[in-house]
Amino acid sequence: MSKLDPALFLTTAEDRIRIKARTEQLIKLAGGPGVFQHVAGVPTDMLSKYGSRSEPNFINAAVIVALDRQLGAPMMLEELANMLGYTLVPLEPEPSAAVGVDDLADVHKETSEADIARGSRRRAFRHRRGKACGGSRNRRRHQLAPSGAPEGGSVMASLRRDPEERADSFYRFSVKCDRLTNLKIEAAARKAGVSSTTFVQRHFEAIVDEPPDDTGFCADAFARQHGVSSKAAKLWNVMRREANAAGVVSGGLREFASAARISAGHGSDYMAELIDTGLVTTVVRPASRNPGSYRMAKVS
Repeated sequence: MSKLDPALFLTTAEDRIRIKARTEQLIKLAGGPGVFQHVAGVPTDMLSKYGSRSEPNFINAAVIVALDRQLGAPMMLEELANMLGYTLVPLEPEPSAAVGVDDLADVHKETSEADIARGSRRRAFRHRRGKACGGSRNRRRHQLAPSGAPEGGSVMASLRRDPEERADSFYRFSVKCDRLTNLKIEAAARKAGVSSTTFVQRHFEAIVDEPPDDTGFCADAFARQHGVSSKAAKLWNVMRREANAAGVVSGGLREFASAARISAGHGSDYMAELIDTGLVTTVVRPASRNPGSYRMAKVS
């Protein structure tokens, strides 16, 4: 049994959940564990643990450096700096007149399995077509491979030499603006205490949010604010709306999940997120035939 006293920890449960949530988000932006593992030097199962709230493992310094290099910006390091009350500045900042917002939001999004399957079918078709044409394309590809490289190359090498496969794996967006807009963004970012990159990224993330419900509640915005998943946010909203004046709600987890239109099978996981972040407190634990009672935290 560990003799460590949690009361002496200099990170709170909220801090640790925030680190986990940001790690999970940025690894997805870096292509997901399956792609990022090749530049991080860490297997996929461990990368998944870095973002899992139920695992004790946290991302280490070497992987943070690899992650930020893969993203092209110190996004994870900046998150940690912000937690300590600092903001990052480049060692050699460009003159103010030369600062632009070009490519501030270079966002990588892992595609669905269906997209990957379509890419695999296209590659299989090209392979068959290459064989029918005498394999000339395959010969050219092997000629371009570096000496000593394994046949077929690594996954990352394949992504680099096959633009069509890379297009199946990521989406890129570039944001451009005039100088006046650039100055406004820089001023707003300074007021918010973050870099221009982080400021634009935050607004970029919101463009695909689900619209607010009839009470003005937006699950995606709530999830980002409190470091939980959007499905956990939907569960919280259903419970909040059914709570009494004292903020207490009673009911079964399956009923709450059904009302929130989320998977009842994962309802306990989403509830654990809410409890870990202090958004929900258990008043009466649910029993086999008796529903539980929960107190909802007041949030701004």
